[in-house]
Amino acid sequence: MYWRAVEMGRYETSRSLKDLGVLSAYDMSFEAALTKLMFVLGYTKSMEKELPC
Repeated sequence: MYWRAVEMGRYETSRSLKDLGVLSAYDMSFEAALTKLMFVLGYTKSMEKELPC
């Protein structure tokens, strides 16, 4: 099965997310993106440093 990547900004919903600074995961699955986020957060002492809100 062939999965197409997300085109940020193509639709109104993704345009507002892009304006907020949300990054596209392209064709990465939810599970893969979550695992990578958990890996990064596991190696940092300050979540605020990695995820400025």
